[in-house]
Amino acid sequence: MKRVSRYVMAFLLCAATLPAFAANSVVKTEYFDVIYPPESAETASLIAAYADGLADAVCADLGTSMRERVPVYLTSRQKDLNAYFTPYAYNRIVIYDALPVDGALSGFRDPILSVFYHELVHLVTLNIRTPFWRVMSDIFGDFLTVNELTMPLSFLEGATVSFESRNGDGRLNDPLPLHTLRQAKIEGKFLSFKESAGARDVYPSGRVSYYYGGAFSAWLQQTYGMAKYAELWRRGGGFNPFLSWTWTRFAQVYGVPLDTAWGAFRDSVELPKNIVEAGTAVYGAKAGVLANLAACPLGIAWSDANAGRVFFRSNEGDIGPLFDSDGNVTRLSLSDDGSLLLVSSYSVGDDFTAETVRVYDLERRKFTGERYSGFRDASFAGSNDRVCAVRTSGQRSELVVFSRAPQSSTDRSAIASSTLAEAGPGLRWSAVYSPSYAGGRQIAFIGSNGPTRDIALVNENSGELSALSFPIDLGYARYLQSTKTDNGRVLSFGWATKGDLYRWGFYRCDDGEVNLSVANASGGAFYPVIDSPGRGTFYISSHSDHDELRYEPFAGATSASGFADSSPLDGFLGNPASKPYPAAPYSSRGYFPLRWFRDGVFLPFFDSLPLSDGRTVYGPQVNYITEDPTETLSVTASASYFNAARFAAVSLDTVFRSELASIELSGADTVQPAIGIVSPYRETSGRLDIAHNWYLDESWKCFSAVATGFTRAYAPEIDDFVYGQPFDALSVGGGGELAFSAVKRRVVRSRPFFPVTQTGYFVAANGYRFLVRPVDVMTGIAQGQAVAYFPVIPLSIGVVVAVSDRLLFAPNATVYDASIAREYAWDLNRYYPAFPEYDDTDYASAMSHGMIGGTAILTPIHIDIQRGLPIFPVYANRFVLETGYRWGIFGLNGEERARWLDTATITGRFEASVVIGALTNVLLYGQAEYAIPLRAGVPLVSFSVGGKIPL
Repeated sequence: MKRVSRYVMAFLLCAATLPAFAANSVVKTEYFDVIYPPESAETASLIAAYADGLADAVCADLGTSMRERVPVYLTSRQKDLNAYFTPYAYNRIVIYDALPVDGALSGFRDPILSVFYHELVHLVTLNIRTPFWRVMSDIFGDFLTVNELTMPLSFLEGATVSFESRNGDGRLNDPLPLHTLRQAKIEGKFLSFKESAGARDVYPSGRVSYYYGGAFSAWLQQTYGMAKYAELWRRGGGFNPFLSWTWTRFAQVYGVPLDTAWGAFRDSVELPKNIVEAGTAVYGAKAGVLANLAACPLGIAWSDANAGRVFFRSNEGDIGPLFDSDGNVTRLSLSDDGSLLLVSSYSVGDDFTAETVRVYDLERRKFTGERYSGFRDASFAGSNDRVCAVRTSGQRSELVVFSRAPQSSTDRSAIASSTLAEAGPGLRWSAVYSPSYAGGRQIAFIGSNGPTRDIALVNENSGELSALSFPIDLGYARYLQSTKTDNGRVLSFGWATKGDLYRWGFYRCDDGEVNLSVANASGGAFYPVIDSPGRGTFYISSHSDHDELRYEPFAGATSASGFADSSPLDGFLGNPASKPYPAAPYSSRGYFPLRWFRDGVFLPFFDSLPLSDGRTVYGPQVNYITEDPTETLSVTASASYFNAARFAAVSLDTVFRSELASIELSGADTVQPAIGIVSPYRETSGRLDIAHNWYLDESWKCFSAVATGFTRAYAPEIDDFVYGQPFDALSVGGGGELAFSAVKRRVVRSRPFFPVTQTGYFVAANGYRFLVRPVDVMTGIAQGQAVAYFPVIPLSIGVVVAVSDRLLFAPNATVYDASIAREYAWDLNRYYPAFPEYDDTDYASAMSHGMIGGTAILTPIHIDIQRGLPIFPVYANRFVLETGYRWGIFGLNGEERARWLDTATITGRFEASVVIGALTNVLLYGQAEYAIPLRAGVPLVSFSVGGKIPL
């Protein structure tokens, strides 16, 4: 009967949301259900063709096997390749069906298969369990994976990065990711194991666990063999509180302490020979997280993710910001006359990323309003009116040229364009990047097959393709740019072989002359561009904790010169390096998620129930959490039974997500504890929330709206038979909240004080209206707040207003009226500050139906410690000291004398992370506040500890 009821519930849930699932299909292999929308059919068949073989290979290396079917969901709403594996609510993989930007993930020959392989290694390693834990996971859910608890993030990601890099491509064969390790060793700042375990949250933050962990895992496999590496994971499949932690288990398997092995690994990291000093730092250009350098005869432009801005430097040396950027800029391109700037970027939302190209007018210092959706890597193609760019669809990409639409055009996503080159599975290249004008009717671009890359040319008139052949072999060419100089048009690019740092290279389009740097300059040479006289190069030098803008004159450079030949290419299908799509797509069927609602997280607990006579009774509780693989519908159910009261408390929460809105429907039948003079009471409630976010020009500008409706029925005087009391009151209501955020975060690590500031503002308002039957009492509440964040110094000032016709506002931050406390004990989103330091004073009775208040917070000290603590598996992140002032006026409606309360505060906060498995992402904090009430009373010292767990 229990199983039947589960199927019935799942069927009803699916039937209610069937239209959202109907568009998807599924391809079944031996181990996987590949679920996909229509536009990802080719990608689904590609993954299905190779998924089982890849799974068998990983399992063979690690001495395990696949035990159950796993859903793999492809989504096309994300336009930058990425993926994730999660055991919550059950094992599943989600992959973004897109091509990567030219960064760490573009070093793969088959990007989508390599990313799937990465997540597959997660799936296999985290499901290695001893027989006991296998039984436990069968009962309670796949989330019970011991390796995720005891393995630091650097081991979790290290396994995946090392496996993905075993066939010649991948991040450990790409000099771009390897630069992080090499440069740290050059500077004497090579991270310790704790520092690289994944808790570090400043630049280069998340990359650390991947690059250090991947290189260390590969070193372990090469030094000690795969058998011992597999043993390390197998021992992690069972939990012993004395023997299972990483340091202990590592010593058992390898016979040496982990720190000793880490030291040997650090020594094994090879550095290029003859490392020289980088060029001269550009005066006035601040260090940061720099990228996307572009040039024109009037100057250069670049983006800084730390500052959240795009900057321009004139030839005279004047530097100034052009516009705010949200950090998602992927390419900049200046027009030949220096009047316009093409900005390629991503707009990021809750569950989507959208490619877009905009045009910035440098003379008027504003965007023109043009927005070309669905394009990336844009640059000017010989004139201000023509643009060359890359358009992607799943795993296919094409180089296109189009004319800018008239200013009056409203639909620029469907603009007419000409396709000049194509790439994708089975074609010559897996992706095309960085189209750039090469003079005449020629467009240059990078044709990429992971580590094998061509700098190619295509003739717009004839369609003829050719590839440049350089005096020496280039490796991993990136950052192709076109610049008009005093001596003609020049193509600039960065390049590096596997054992080198990135260097600069230039190709003069008029005569084919090539100039290539052969020196390994500390910091490398990224995004190089030539200056307008053609006498030197600007480039970005990347260091262990920051980037710098540098200049190097050609006179002092060590370079190789010569001429490049142009060799014709024999069409798109010659010499494919990537795996082709299967000749015939795998057979597919309609997707229906019923089967997956059987799997989820099962959590048993004990629950308590208060009775009116002061007793508390206890009973067993079960919780069940699940969702479909597409994350469209999630369900959380809970049930508790109390035999003493013959009562079953139940709750059900369902969330349906679509492009239009997120809809949450919840209901519960439970007993609430006493509130003031009101005894414990039975409550049966239901709630509906509809929410949507609108992401505007930049992802940090967001407008959100939430509409809420709810109903609650009450039964008082709870005794040994909860069901025996009738419902004597009903509360219904609704409301909503509107919020607009234009807040951005800026980081200037070189500052001893104020290294982090927020700039912008946030405004929000909410309102709720209640009706209680049968007494027909109507009341409501409205609140508004505005917070301004100031630049340069980390100061925020906020103002709050709250009014109600029946509810009372009090200094201790509760909203209540004793006569209707039960009806209005709803979880309202309250804005106004609390004043607990006035609890033992006469001001504690200052209550009113209206109040105004506010806060001011200054953060004079923000120290990033970023160090592992000795002995304990804890990583210290930062210490923050805040000084604050909060105030409130109660009694604005004239029913009593207005009372002013204000308090000065000094708050110290220490933040740290646990260097244990997935808990690396758990932020722990300890806080102490010294509050000085300025009206009455004595100072109050309070302490608190807690944590934040991202789910």
